[in-house]
Amino acid sequence: MRGLSMSIVNRVHFFAQQVVDISATATKKYELLSRPRNPWGGTSIEQFFSGLEPEQHLCIIEAQLSLAEKLFETTGAECAINVDNMILKDESHQESLCKMAEAHHFPVTFEFTEVNPMPPVDKVNPLLNTLRSLGITPSLDDFGTGFNGMSLFVDYDFDIVKIDRSLISDLSGRSKKAEVLGLLAKMIDTLDKAHVVEGVESIEQLALLADLGFHCFQGFYFHQPEPVQSIMPHSNLAAASF
Repeated sequence: MRGLSMSIVNRVHFFAQQVVDISATATKKYELLSRPRNPWGGTSIEQFFSGLEPEQHLCIIEAQLSLAEKLFETTGAECAINVDNMILKDESHQESLCKMAEAHHFPVTFEFTEVNPMPPVDKVNPLLNTLRSLGITPSLDDFGTGFNGMSLFVDYDFDIVKIDRSLISDLSGRSKKAEVLGLLAKMIDTLDKAHVVEGVESIEQLALLADLGFHCFQGFYFHQPEPVQSIMPHSNLAAASF
């Protein structure tokens, strides 16, 4: 496992992008992002990660957890980490994820992507509850794309819903789209879930979204992804156990 960990982790760069809550002075938060170091043959980021085995995804998550712990110790900032939902299909992979979470004692969010259809709710919610008991905040990533449907939004026990950038594009010229997003903000509140709106790139977008009831954002308007090393340049990242 150690050899597999070093092999795949050495093939990616780690970045961080700030998540901003404009409603109050809150704890600083980042999303940790992993990107292939040398995309070859025109391979996109999506193709690179979709080609990995679940064990390789777990190795990257383990490396990100170590970085998140170092970032929390150094700056007090909390981190969110992407988790490919293919890991949810196998009980042994779920157990590995829980063991990783149990080994780290600091606040962190797991953002579950949905490259694949989400397993049945009775298979997923027990895991989400276990992770929550270990101090992990479960989040649904990229709501509004792919396999994300209303059942996933309502029935699965995610604490945070991340709204995909595709839902906020061309917002200023589409009043019906704005109305739908306003209803979505109310639904999130009704379900007692938190939210993050992704892809905010201008003050105009921010103003419209704030008027619709949103207050937590991520995007180039606030902060572009930067190498983790630049956020804590005086920290010894080599101490993170990859």
